[in-house]
Amino acid sequence: MIFLNWVSQDYDSRQPEKVVFSKFLPNALNVITSTQATAINLGGSIGSSLDLATAGLEGGVNLSFSGQDFIENEAIVDVVTSLNSNSLKYVFLAVQPAGILRDNSWSAPMARRVFYKGIRPYRGLTLVGNDWRNQLQSILFPFVRADFFYGPIRYWLGDLAGIYLPGPKVQDISHSMDNAKVRERSIALLEDLLQQMKQGLYYHRDSIEEPKDALVRICEKLARKNIQLILYVTPATSEYQRLTSEFFRQDTIGGELWEEAEQSCKKQNAVVLRFDTEPVFLHSDDMFEDTYHLNDNGSVFFSLMMKGELKKLNKGAGN
Repeated sequence: MIFLNWVSQDYDSRQPEKVVFSKFLPNALNVITSTQATAINLGGSIGSSLDLATAGLEGGVNLSFSGQDFIENEAIVDVVTSLNSNSLKYVFLAVQPAGILRDNSWSAPMARRVFYKGIRPYRGLTLVGNDWRNQLQSILFPFVRADFFYGPIRYWLGDLAGIYLPGPKVQDISHSMDNAKVRERSIALLEDLLQQMKQGLYYHRDSIEEPKDALVRICEKLARKNIQLILYVTPATSEYQRLTSEFFRQDTIGGELWEEAEQSCKKQNAVVLRFDTEPVFLHSDDMFEDTYHLNDNGSVFFSLMMKGELKKLNKGAGN
């Protein structure tokens, strides 16, 4: 156990910045406190689509991290608001309908353990969504990683032997849905995700409302701090809309939970912006790297669109 822990810790210490959450979080929080950030951006991987500087917010910090659910984002909000930064005026939170069901304690326990490890210096042993099992395992087994030892052991063996161990070959294809191979792979991945949802592997069946409740609490906490929350439903392709419609219509559990969260947040003066039905995105596969993640070109276009929406909001507020 000690040996495997050392391997993992040593591997973590040599990873590029922003790859490992335990490095990403303190770096981002340091920027917030040192630069008097005016805005932060939260969410999972879809949050990386929004560039706050391009959207006209120069003092913005991106705190979105791949795979984060609403329960984990609530913990991030608790940490950020405890910094007593009076400069923070806006919090952006990227959402997709599927996120209203996702609970990493059930669907991605490895990700939850890595999250616990990264946020522990700021929250101590405070649980995330009453998830004590993954908290305990993150303490006892910090070497348990999302990559299942492949990266750490491969790195350590190569370093020990003084040789280079090549990683798996990555197919060189364009990061755009208008590439036939990308399109085929992306649709297959989405169909696999939806199959997990059908089988109940994506959400915790005993506490299906917990992610929704976490989102509502985020809205309430930021309202008490007089921080403007902007929930933005990120752009998606027509393929994403077609394949997910059966899960998130208004008469489904996903649709009902989202509607309840949206109405509750609006009562707390949160702004909800919907970009998922924008025709310019629905039929522009060249702006997506898969069915619902924008590529670099799409990110720039989307961030400029957000800039226009913010101007409308500020004008309406008389600012």
